[in-house]
Amino acid sequence: MEALKFNKWYYIFPIIILCCFVIYCWFFYPLPQTVFLVRHADKQGNSDALSAAGEARAQELSRVLRHADIVAIYASEFNRTQETAAPIATDLGLTVILYNANDLAALANQIKSNHSGQNVLVVGHSNTVPSTIGLLGISPQPPNIPEQEYDHLYIVIRHSKILNKLIKLRYGTS
Repeated sequence: MEALKFNKWYYIFPIIILCCFVIYCWFFYPLPQTVFLVRHADKQGNSDALSAAGEARAQELSRVLRHADIVAIYASEFNRTQETAAPIATDLGLTVILYNANDLAALANQIKSNHSGQNVLVVGHSNTVPSTIGLLGISPQPPNIPEQEYDHLYIVIRHSKILNKLIKLRYGTS
């Protein structure tokens, strides 16, 4: 008769272990960081301004990323990157953070340290976007973007416990 007696610890102990595991994961297992990287939109000749097609592409970028939970937007010191970032910054109510296109290591370090577990957009150039991707931990980094291509959208998913991942998409019209 004694063996049929209800032992509450038999049922409570696994629940306590499960709760401890969930709490541990919640506080100590970092969330992945997602960094969206694009080259500035179509420029007007040799100037530092966007063409009409570039302005339309900047609007399309805003439409594509509007619901991506972006918390910070970085653009280089050049007008064409800032003009590309402006529509989505306005839509999200964010201020564009300027970075020095000649100091990509500082940009990558700032993204890594200030935006852990968050989604970030970086607007750069045909040669800086691939270099930034490499500095964010992707190896091998992609080649420089061809001069007449403005529609590349790279997504870097960074996680401290697993391998980093790169996804390459295209947006807007080619």
